[in-house]
Amino acid sequence: MRVFPFHQKLLLSLTAGLVMGMTLFRIGVRMGREYGFPLPLAAIPAVILILSSLVYPFLWQRKEGRLGPHAAVGVAPRAFWQGLLRYGIALDLAMFGFQKLFRLQFVVPMAMLDQPESRLTGEELTWTYFGHSYAFACAIGLLQILGSVLLVYRRTKLIGVFTLLPVMVNICLLDIFYGFEAGEVVHAVVLLLGLLYLLFEEYPRLAAFFLARPAPPVLSIRGRGLRNIVRLSVLFLPLALISSFHFPTKDPVLGGRYVVSRCWINDVDISPGNCSDSVIERVYFDRGDHCTVLYHGGEKMRLGNFVYESKSSLVRVSWYYPAGANDTLTARVGVFPGGIGLDGRMGNRPIRMELARKP
Repeated sequence: MRVFPFHQKLLLSLTAGLVMGMTLFRIGVRMGREYGFPLPLAAIPAVILILSSLVYPFLWQRKEGRLGPHAAVGVAPRAFWQGLLRYGIALDLAMFGFQKLFRLQFVVPMAMLDQPESRLTGEELTWTYFGHSYAFACAIGLLQILGSVLLVYRRTKLIGVFTLLPVMVNICLLDIFYGFEAGEVVHAVVLLLGLLYLLFEEYPRLAAFFLARPAPPVLSIRGRGLRNIVRLSVLFLPLALISSFHFPTKDPVLGGRYVVSRCWINDVDISPGNCSDSVIERVYFDRGDHCTVLYHGGEKMRLGNFVYESKSSLVRVSWYYPAGANDTLTARVGVFPGGIGLDGRMGNRPIRMELARKP
């Protein structure tokens, strides 16, 4: 029997303890919400299991030291902790999967859906996006359930790892980059580490399969340098093509969102407090050279593309919505603390606006 080093014992038991402990804690928290028992009770099994996973490797190593490094005592503990690790991951992800099927995940309150997108956090935006399609949520849930079932069987555990690994990598990236709560990020990372442990445990088999020398190809390019150039062209060609594309102006002077504080059309002062739907309330000079004008009430708008000439301080906005709008906005931009001013024409009508920058 191959000697199982102490650091691997510690890594295995600690990973299994963390995974199973956090799974029990999450289930306990949910049950506490459902039935109203105190939250500390949910933490007791998790704490006991994690502490046991820290202590047991020392007992394991001590017992092996008494019986000899090749004693069979190492087989049963290793199988137990590996089985516990697989079961903890499978139980947790199966719970997540069934919650998606029964519409207990990706549920967004209607009041939140009616809020402007800019007010939502990254986590709320994520739940809103994934919750938009129940069928997509079911597809993710079924993958989690299928991978969990494959993981608990010894002969199919590697297939289960390959099924669950892309799902968990995606979840971890979403949790980290979309600003989820720290506890959710840690939980997802621990599950991912557990899957990575199970993956690299099979490294000899994976190396033999993926890194074995391939059969001679049918089409061969002579010269290693030329072959590498052809292969790396999948990187260089897209970069060369993209470099020829039109790039939006970076950080233009007028870029941002603005609230209209004063507006004159045809030299008539149109107060922003007027309830008419022809009153311009907000103007957005957005990334990608997009310009949006919102009128009172927010239901009427104009969408267009703008070009800003820094030397002459002129902005030109060509509208593409609503269809048939040909009254192009051409105005000189004046910059003042806290905002900008526009002075020019929209089609045949003179227009002047004072715009206050909004954070």
